[in-house]
Amino acid sequence: MRPFQRPDIEEFFRTYAITTFAVSQDERRLAFSTNLNGKYNVWGMDLPNTYPYPLSY
Repeated sequence: MRPFQRPDIEEFFRTYAITTFAVSQDERRLAFSTNLNGKYNVWGMDLPNTYPYPLSY
């Protein structure tokens, strides 16, 4: 088993923000704008799964 790598100081200053979001009428899909990869893009999730995927770059 490998130990976790020690985090860089930059990781402590990185902040994530969701600026806006929308839920489909059947509540099965979610779209949101966030800076998960360092730049603001639109991401989506198929609910109830909670793993986001990019919709724009």
